[in-house]
Amino acid sequence: FTDTSEFAFVGFDAVDPTALAHIKIPLMHVGPNAKGLYWTPEVLKKIAPIFSNVPFKYDIGGKEGSSHVPDKLYSPHYDVGWTTKSYYDTKNQVLWIEGDVTHPEPLEKLKRITTDGQRELSYASMGVLIDPDDVVCTICNKKMVDCGHKRNEVYNGQVAYAVPVDVEKALHVALTNAPADTEAIIAEAIFQENRNIRGEVMAGPEGVGADDSYTNQASRPNVLDKKQPQPQQALPIE
Repeated sequence: FTDTSEFAFVGFDAVDPTALAHIKIPLMHVGPNAKGLYWTPEVLKKIAPIFSNVPFKYDIGGKEGSSHVPDKLYSPHYDVGWTTKSYYDTKNQVLWIEGDVTHPEPLEKLKRITTDGQRELSYASMGVLIDPDDVVCTICNKKMVDCGHKRNEVYNGQVAYAVPVDVEKALHVALTNAPADTEAIIAEAIFQENRNIRGEVMAGPEGVGADDSYTNQASRPNVLDKKQPQPQQALPIE
């Protein structure tokens, strides 16, 4: 796509503890993603509420590698904010999230624009727990844990996708440039100081605009729920 949107910037001290960016993201779309998961409208509508009040994750300093591995899914080291709202857009078949990013490193990358007109940090990717018994194969319609087909493998010209029929828990939303859903681009970023919106909006690519009717919500504290199930209890999926 081409980007003809205008961008406005708000300068603030990167270490200001009151600074944040409120972001809006079309996180999950109906159909297959790059990881071989196929999301249906029914499931996205059902699971939309569970993506509210989950942590934003980010690899601070680029030293730890992916947060999408079982031993890091619960690491508080990666917490850089929290989601504040999630909902399913029936018309466009998209699960949207909104939330606040408060860590200075991703804040600065959200502000910076690269030579191709994109944010330095442009996408998001979900992390969820799924019971293996709740995943169906698109080729044989059997439970994928039993059928022998592998995600994203081609069989007689058909790609085998894993279709979740339910999700146990939303673990996080990772801020990344390597998303599972390539349409999960950060559509809007509103930069704030002292929890007050100053009116400057950093819009997304053409066709993904800012919502001027947005009302600010308070940022959630970066504290993980200690009652979260451990990774071995279900299948962590990104």
